[in-house]
Amino acid sequence: MAKKIHDREIIDMAMEELEGRPRWYYLLGQDHYDRLEDEENVLKPFDTHFTGVRTRYFFKAGVDPANDPNPISFKVFSNMKMKHKYRYDAITHEAICELLQNYSVASDGSKGMNLVDCYSECKVWNPCVEKSRIIYRASPYMDGRPWFDWGMFDLAEDDSDCVLGHIKCFLDLNKLPVPNADRLIPGMYAIVEYATPNTHPSEGTKKSTLFRPYIKTDTIAQEFAGGQHSQSRLVPLDRLVAPACVIPDLGNDNQRAYLRMLPRHTWADMFNDWLGETDTRMFEPLMQRKAAPIGGRRQETKKWGGRGRKKARKGG
Repeated sequence: MAKKIHDREIIDMAMEELEGRPRWYYLLGQDHYDRLEDEENVLKPFDTHFTGVRTRYFFKAGVDPANDPNPISFKVFSNMKMKHKYRYDAITHEAICELLQNYSVASDGSKGMNLVDCYSECKVWNPCVEKSRIIYRASPYMDGRPWFDWGMFDLAEDDSDCVLGHIKCFLDLNKLPVPNADRLIPGMYAIVEYATPNTHPSEGTKKSTLFRPYIKTDTIAQEFAGGQHSQSRLVPLDRLVAPACVIPDLGNDNQRAYLRMLPRHTWADMFNDWLGETDTRMFEPLMQRKAAPIGGRRQETKKWGGRGRKKARKGG
């Protein structure tokens, strides 16, 4: 079975070469723009754009927002059969409605936004992945269940580490009024729930070094008035750096706890660091015992080789 899987991988690589991929660059993307010296002047095949299911939030016709407690409605544009199940959770829904109300009028009194389009998918060009594109999903209903991807966001002005975020919604805010009170620039945004490293003492007892514990912040959000929930913010989409592999920490009593798998390109360096740690010294006697020759043969080889010869004589 293992040989068949290996043979199929070789066939896949050969097919990729026929499609134009340079030999030995199977994991670097089909177009290989990342190997060009001047990446800033490279003509990208496509710009970052939204796709998937579109949900439009808008003000109800003939309703005064000042007197109506629910002046905003929404409509889902999709051909899916279970379209009635495509609904954002209460916190995300409230965040979108509050966003539309806050920017319905510009800070100088001029007319602002009268609608907001939300999307379930975002396609980003990346030459280092298969087909040179990454699809991020933030869908409340897809194939019978919610699908919300995780990503790493660069939110610091310095060289600080990126922030782990759970993407809840993609927003098209190109019609954002300028000027506005928050000094937001019109463009593409996402509603993201942040997760910070879990520093609880019990997390230090876990053995796996490929995972890092995280926990969503349980706080009253300052930007969206919705009560006690995970901290969420409106983030420009150009701050999205890379996808993240995150799973729930099922062994944790806190339902907001998660485990993030470190990227695969860091595993080799991690293994090299592990070889230099003091814990690996327990393997040194075993390695020395295997390498020590006894009678021209290694100890293990002489022992098992002798038994094998006796069995052969008996069988003969």
